[in-house]
Amino acid sequence: MGGEEFSVILLDCSKSKAFKIAERLRKNVENNDFCISDNKVIKITISIRISSYPQLTSQIDNLIKDDDVALYEAKNSVV
Repeated sequence: MGGEEFSVILLDCSKSKAFKIAERLRKNVENNDFCISDNKVIKITISIRISSYPQLTSQIDNLIKDDDVALYEAKNSVV
């Protein structure tokens, strides 16, 4: 994972609950203004991928690699 990427690991969490948590996080970030310097305010958007282990793959390294590729594509497809 790169410098502006991070993972959240939710134990014993269904995909639907993980989606609700991710959506709440996304909305909270996007609905806030961020002051970066000299009162300059910016908006931030985020891309989130929900993965399920071991349902998607039995190899955790493959899961992380697939997530990294998907998030890179999402970030570069923003219009």
